[in-house]
This record gives sequence, structure tokens and C-alpha cells, in this order.
Amino acid sequence: MDTNKLAALKALPYVINPVCGLCKHGKFPNDDWGSCEATKYDHLKHSDATRDISIHKYGSCPNFEEEPKRVGMLARFQEFFESPDKLWQEVAEAWKRTGKQFDKVNNRLDTFIAELNQVGKK
Repeated sequence: MDTNKLAALKALPYVINPVCGLCKHGKFPNDDWGSCEATKYDHLKHSDATRDISIHKYGSCPNFEEEPKRVGMLARFQEFFESPDKLWQEVAEAWKRTGKQFDKVNNRLDTFIAELNQVGKK
């Protein structure tokens, strides 16, 4: 890959997310729409057996399991593929940071409300 292109992608930072199109459960015979073998449901209009749920290849869910051949097709872009474990770890860390901020805001609001209640009693 061109070194300038690589630098530009890393500077963004560019990522390829774990989507259904890269998952071993996703089946896409014709185009962007397919089905997921991991999730079944009973269709209300039909009384036959359960069906694989319809999905889009750019969707995602927590049941992602990498399909090595599909991820391999990313070729030189594989380094930008984000594993679900890393993504969930980042989400958890972000929640911890924002959760602490929300706690501070809630504590300030509780104090403010308590002070307002005291003013009303005087």
C-alpha cells in the first residue's frame, strides 16, 4: 500500500468494523441482502419451519464470528479491521468515563434540588 495512503488512513483513524458481511453466520447469495444462520425466527405469515433472519451485510450484532476467508479478502486493509473484543472494550471504557461524568452531574443536581427544597421551606 502507498505509504502516504497508509498514513492518511491511520490519521483518520480509519476502521473496518465487524459487520455481517465478514461474519461466518452471514449468507449473501446475490447482493447486499442475505440471511443470518445464527438467528432464527417464526414468520407470522407462514406456518413452516423457523427461518434465518434477513440481514444487510453492513449490519452488525453481538454474535459476530469472523469468517477468515472474508476477512482475508480485505488484503492490505486487514490491519484496519477492528475485532469485536477490542470494540466492546472501547465501549466499556467510554461508558466508565462518561458514567463517572454522569454521576458528578447527578450529584450536583441532587445538591441543587436539595437547596431549592430548603429555600421553599424557609
